[in-house]
Amino acid sequence: MKAVHNWFKSTEDSFKQKATEIDSRLGMELPADNPEAEWQDLHNAMEIVQWYFAFIAVKLRRAVHQLLLPLDLDEDDIENIPSDSDGSAKIALIGMDRSIAAWRWC
Repeated sequence: MKAVHNWFKSTEDSFKQKATEIDSRLGMELPADNPEAEWQDLHNAMEIVQWYFAFIAVKLRRAVHQLLLPLDLDEDDIENIPSDSDGSAKIALIGMDRSIAAWRWC
């Protein structure tokens, strides 16, 4: 999580430069150029990465922690109950997929 935070801090000037470039292209109104969509894509990607970089670690920790907790249930009961760890792991995987796709824009 610290690495992602540090990366965003260290690349802040690059993002500002990219924003200035996109703003300049917006003023030119070039055909077949859609800087507004590019800006929105970049902005969305940054928000996704910033949202998921902490979220993924928390959900993975929860999934592993839930697996390690002892249960006072019979084995038959356990098989019929969807586990919280499964849900946490699944949402972490979804977050990873979305985050990886977003990193391609950053």
